[in-house]
Amino acid sequence: MPPPPRSLAESDRLYPFPAFELRRLPDRLWILEYVARGGVGAEVGVFRGHFSEQLLEHLEPRKAYFVDPWRLTGAHFGFKGPYTNDDTLPTAVAYQDAQWRTQRFEHVDRRFVEARFPCPERFDEPLDWLYLDASHKYQETLAELEAAAALLAPRGILFGDDWAPNPDGVHHGVFQAVNEFVRRGEWDFIAAGPAGQWALRRRAAWEPSAHARQQHGARLAPPVASGAVRRAAGATDAAVPAPGRPGKHPLGKKKAGMGLAGHDRPAKDKTNKQGKPGKPGKRRPPDFPPLAPRTDPAPPTSFAAPLAWPFVASPAQEPAPGEVEKSAAVKTARSKTATGKTVTKTAATKTAATKAATTKAATTKTATVKTAASKTAPRKRAPSRA
Repeated sequence: MPPPPRSLAESDRLYPFPAFELRRLPDRLWILEYVARGGVGAEVGVFRGHFSEQLLEHLEPRKAYFVDPWRLTGAHFGFKGPYTNDDTLPTAVAYQDAQWRTQRFEHVDRRFVEARFPCPERFDEPLDWLYLDASHKYQETLAELEAAAALLAPRGILFGDDWAPNPDGVHHGVFQAVNEFVRRGEWDFIAAGPAGQWALRRRAAWEPSAHARQQHGARLAPPVASGAVRRAAGATDAAVPAPGRPGKHPLGKKKAGMGLAGHDRPAKDKTNKQGKPGKPGKRRPPDFPPLAPRTDPAPPTSFAAPLAWPFVASPAQEPAPGEVEKSAAVKTARSKTATGKTVTKTAATKTAATKAATTKAATTKTATVKTAASKTAPRKRAPSRA
């Protein structure tokens, strides 16, 4: 057994992390756009701290908990594969790597919790966000979701990794557990899909106000998912209406039943036969994940995020007294000003055109007079030579 590494660089050299996971790190960052900066957060399932570093850098929390059993599992993790270097990676090295990767964030109160989740006694205050990347089995993930929900503040965001709609996927148990958790009625999807990321929020905490319901109406309806995504989640057509062309997945037959897995591939520029660049490939925004079938009685309609992606959802707010009238007056004044400017610009254009036409006509007339005079004038004969 080699001696323990003395630095993070030496640890990465002795126990290299899978290259495909390092390439996937930037693709996972889009889900952080749905989480408010600052506050208190937690990551459950830290391993060597690669995504912990990204959470601290982009979310800038005041305090962060990092929960993982690490050395409680033994000297080694007990399973082979690229993540553990065929079970040669010591658990103590993974624990030390997580600390090394986050030590540059000195302004953050970092709490490393070496325990098996759930461990509610290790948290001092409600969490503003919790990132779940621990178990990949259905029953264990469902229990972790319930425990995580109890730790979050009313507007806390619960999000995580390993969203796999493909029934043959290794992490499909996470997909099933998250959908089952949402079907119970207290939580709604915010977004899910690319690079296996997903995010949830409480329905009651994001309920729209009465004014928002009156002003926006149907715009507050929950988003709908594509047919293939809904079928992968087990949703029926009666539960969630399908938009667009029914029965046809936007990614084609090869991706039928795969949900959003095809969206995490980068777009490529197309070229013609001569090798010249053609129209660039388009990358369409991901569909929203399947909605949970409503139970009876149905829970209230949630304030759903619009289809623009990525988007940070925010609650609707009542306008201040007189704000609507003031806004209408400002819009009317702007409209009148714009109309006046348009009329002035049109008049100036007509005047300039008239002047140009007059000048052209005068020039043409002068040229005609000169031509006529040259024709009527007698020609001078050259003197004859003697």
